[in-house]
Amino acid sequence: MNAPSHYEDHVKWRFTRCVNDIAVKSVAATAFSVLGAKFFFKKVPVSSAAVVGLGTALGMTYKNCEREMQLSLTSEREQPPQVNRSRKDECIKLKK
Repeated sequence: MNAPSHYEDHVKWRFTRCVNDIAVKSVAATAFSVLGAKFFFKKVPVSSAAVVGLGTALGMTYKNCEREMQLSLTSEREQPPQVNRSRKDECIKLKK
């Protein structure tokens, strides 16, 4: 799906993506944490594992949504320039 061209539609589109991201990550993280508690940690209550999974998912989605909303609310001139770094610069040359 392409990003909309109008500013208001763009903010609405990003907000909808954030809500979808919250739903998907919350369900997935809660399910994985409950399954992990059931199979690997027998003494951990399932409810506490679900709370930990849900908290992790909400924290991740909050950070992603905050970044996306900042990108949609700033103009292109205010955004920092993209740095194109190649992997060659980071390699250490070894002597033979």
